[in-house]
Amino acid sequence: MKLFNKTIDLHFFTKYEYVYNYARIRTGNETKPAWFKKLPTKAQREDDANIPDPVLKACPGIQDHHKNVIQMPLWSDLMLQIGSKGEDFYRWDFSDGVSGIREHPSKWINNYKKPNEFQHLMIRSPWLVKCDKDVNFLISQPNWHHFEFPTVSVFKGVVSFYKQPFANTQLYVTRTSEPQKILLPHGTPLIDMTPLTDKKIKVHTHLIDSLKFETMGSDSPYCKFSGTHYYTRALLKKCPYN
Repeated sequence: MKLFNKTIDLHFFTKYEYVYNYARIRTGNETKPAWFKKLPTKAQREDDANIPDPVLKACPGIQDHHKNVIQMPLWSDLMLQIGSKGEDFYRWDFSDGVSGIREHPSKWINNYKKPNEFQHLMIRSPWLVKCDKDVNFLISQPNWHHFEFPTVSVFKGVVSFYKQPFANTQLYVTRTSEPQKILLPHGTPLIDMTPLTDKKIKVHTHLIDSLKFETMGSDSPYCKFSGTHYYTRALLKKCPYN
């Protein structure tokens, strides 16, 4: 009976066939990198082979993370060129020729960091997301980025895909003493989405036509210069038909 159904349905929609076929949303074991899967499950101490040594793969916190997390991989090669510290140069190129990035100026963080110290970019996702329940998801950086891309960070956030459909990535690149060319290959884990609920999440992916995709994106209109998200939420609460 639906009354006792504790499963939450999370739907991902894209209008791009290559994204749907070659950059599917990952869950469970799919979110584990290949090198992690090859780690031993047991080890012995070097000073005494009879005493077991703890290993990373046996960590329950990491295992439970991968059981619950939903991961969005990069759908296209992305080359970032970031000028050295003291400059404000940056350039980006997607191999698919259609994906886009928007710059976020330093004034948006009250000049806490100057543009010659970092580069703030927003990667537009080719996926729109809808959840059938009002559940929050923690958006965070996949752990393995710290090893492979030490100057790249993803801003954390909490979103409800019941209220809005966007899953864009806020990227922060620290400038160094030398110019950087950073290649993020196709399939690189871009963001982790962790449901803030103990209920089971069932993921569905859909390939839809462009008109339907654009219509879904217009469900969250930018009717204000700023603060649209909270403004429209307040309007919906006041509406007698909701």
